Parts: sequence; structure tokens; C-alpha cells
Amino acid sequence: MTQAFAISTPGAPGATCTLTSTVVGSKVVTTSATITLDRSQENINVVCRKQCFQDGVGVIPSHTKLETASNVLVGGVIRLGVVAVSGAMNRYNDNKQFTMVPIAGCQA
Repeated sequence: MTQAFAISTPGAPGATCTLTSTVVGSKVVTTSATITLDRSQENINVVCRKQCFQDGVGVIPSHTKLETASNVLVGGVIRLGVVAVSGAMNRYNDNKQFTMVPIAGCQA
């Protein structure tokens, strides 16, 4: 399963951000961007770079959806196992901002 995800760097638009995980591989986007991600139990590491700014570094955390409990009630343990393996019971927040601090005296 997939989901749309927005990534931004307030105050530093046009930054190049590299998203990495074993599930995602490596994706490079220019902010502000909306991308499609495969849902996974795995967090995604992010490094954003732009000239005259300190790198913005962070993680896009994976969360278990609240509907997971209803899968046990409706479909039982087998259904929960299928959903868990597929990553469908996990999701990322809809967006993430990465702060990038300007480097004093830098002129691009």
C-alpha cells in the first residue's frame, strides 16, 4: 500500500532532500515536494542540503494505524498477520518539515 507524503524546508525552499531506508531505497526530491511512499514498519532517514544552509537531518517515523485493533476483531489473527507483513497497518504522518539554519556570512 502507498500514501502521499509532503516534505518541506521552511525558509529554505529548493533544498535537495535524500530519503533513505531499506524499503524506500534512496529517493531524492527538491522541496517543497509531495511524493508517494510505500507504507512500511521502517522509519525513513532524511538529509536535506542547500547552499548557505546547515544540513537539515531527521527521520520520518512509521506509526501503527489505530484500525489495527479492528483487524483482530473482524478478521482474526491471520488477517492481522497479512496486514502486518504487507506494511498496510503502518503509515507516515502526512507531512514533515525539516529546519535548515542559514550559515552566517555565506553568499551564494
